[in-house]
Amino acid sequence: MIKKQWKKNQNSEHIVGPCKWCQEELVNTQAFVAFVDKSKACIKCYRKSGHMLPFWDKENKFNE
Repeated sequence: MIKKQWKKNQNSEHIVGPCKWCQEELVNTQAFVAFVDKSKACIKCYRKSGHMLPFWDKENKFNE
C-alpha cells in the first residue's frame, strides 16, 4: 500500500478576533491572551489593564 503524503501550508495566518480593550484585529502570529468567555486581548493591553498576575512581569516590579 502506498503511503499518502499531504502537504500542509506552513504559513497560514488568520484573524483570531478583536482585542477586548483596543478593538484591534488580532492575527494568530501575534501574542495574545484568551479569556474564559472566549474574548481575546493583545499582550500590550493586558499588561496595562492590571489583570496580569505580578509573577508574569519580567522585571519583577512588586514594590511599585
